[in-house]
Amino acid sequence: HTGGTLPPIEEPKWKEIDNGIASWYGGQYIGRLTASMVVYTGRGLTVAHRTRPFGSLLRLTVRDTGRSVTVRVTDRGPYCEYIGSYFYSCKQRRIVDVSERVAEELGFKGQGVTYVRLEILDVD
Repeated sequence: HTGGTLPPIEEPKWKEIDNGIASWYGGQYIGRLTASMVVYTGRGLTVAHRTRPFGSLLRLTVRDTGRSVTVRVTDRGPYCEYIGSYFYSCKQRRIVDVSERVAEELGFKGQGVTYVRLEILDVD
């Protein structure tokens, strides 16, 4: 370093790739291995996505509030399934399942689902 000024750090550029319903998962999944072999704690800034590579960073923004959070893909889903004798159907196309912490930070834990914009880092 020659004493000059450092260049400014650029904010990451995001590219929208999808819009849809986000749901959250916790409870019975806490302590289990995710599809990427990471233990799910419910407290990480993590999501399940059907196709994005494990470790990918995504940004989710709630349509109604503008609240957003950057998350990492660690699992596959969302899937609709039987839990006990109850079938959780996906009436709307869900695009991500988020951790309990992400649902809290985005403000939809109580309602269970919300409409989000999904973005990826734009590396072009």
